[in-house]
Order: sequence, then structure tokens, then C-alpha cells
Amino acid sequence: VVAVSAIKDLLEDFKRHKMDHEENNSKTILIKDGEEVPSKWRHIRTGDIVRVKEGERFPADLVLTKVSNTDGIAYIETKNLDGETNMKFKEVAEK
Repeated sequence: VVAVSAIKDLLEDFKRHKMDHEENNSKTILIKDGEEVPSKWRHIRTGDIVRVKEGERFPADLVLTKVSNTDGIAYIETKNLDGETNMKFKEVAEK
């Protein structure tokens, strides 16, 4: 029983590692010195500016600083975080 449980845990860990690798290699656009630079999520560091376009997936730990509409609100789907499928609104961080 212990051996079967250990093998099951090992397979789950391998699957999680593979999924993390795929996520971390997702493509994004960083803004460096005013230029758009293609990058991967794994290269994002504290202080980087990330361009996110409508309908695009992005890492959860970003601060919203600007939106293209005039009301300063973005509608974000968070089902990968909390399982909820309804859109949540996020306001631009104050200056």
C-alpha cells in the first residue's frame, strides 16, 4: 500500500512539474526602455512592466497600472485561481 501511494505521489508530482514548466514558458511582452520585448513568464522580475492584451492569459501576481478604456477598470476571469467563471473587475492602482 505504501509503495503504491508513493508511486501515485511521484506521478502527481511529475505531472505538476510538467504543467509548471509549460506555464512558466508561456510567452508575454515586457516593456524595456520603452520598447516591447518578447519574453517568457519565467523571466518576469519584480518591477518589470508587462503588456497584457484583451483575452490574453497572464500571471496572477501583477499590479494593474493602466487600461485602454477611460474608466480605469479591467474585467478579469479568475477561474484558474478560484474556480469561479464570472468576471471580476479590477481597478487601476492609484498613483
